[in-house]
Amino acid sequence: MDRVIRITLDKEYCVDIDPLNYTLKQRYKGKTKDGSPREGERTVGYYGNLRQCIEKYMAENQLDDLAGQEMPLVQYVRMIENANKKVMCALEDSLQRIERILERRKEEIWDSRNFTTTNRSGRYGTGGMRIS
Repeated sequence: MDRVIRITLDKEYCVDIDPLNYTLKQRYKGKTKDGSPREGERTVGYYGNLRQCIEKYMAENQLDDLAGQEMPLVQYVRMIENANKKVMCALEDSLQRIERILERRKEEIWDSRNFTTTNRSGRYGTGGMRIS
């Protein structure tokens, strides 16, 4: 069973979320050796949480947008600040909602695997299972 969630960030980037990590991927178009069109994905990196993944996405996006340009430092800083503000405003709310959903899912999975029930004393237990 494939337990991966895919979040599309834009036409080029996406995040695959599995129980172990968040994988930032970049889609690309190219050609094979014989010249026929080909589409693929490259893994940019693996991250422990979605926030780290989005921060890397922002850095990659900036490099993509500014590749090959020459400009004064002040102009570069302004462009990066504006791009960061725009992306952060768009993603912050969604990021918080996604993190809450994922945390609830982890808790549900944990609870279902531990068979948590209340015992006679009203305390939570493991339904008679002994855990060492």
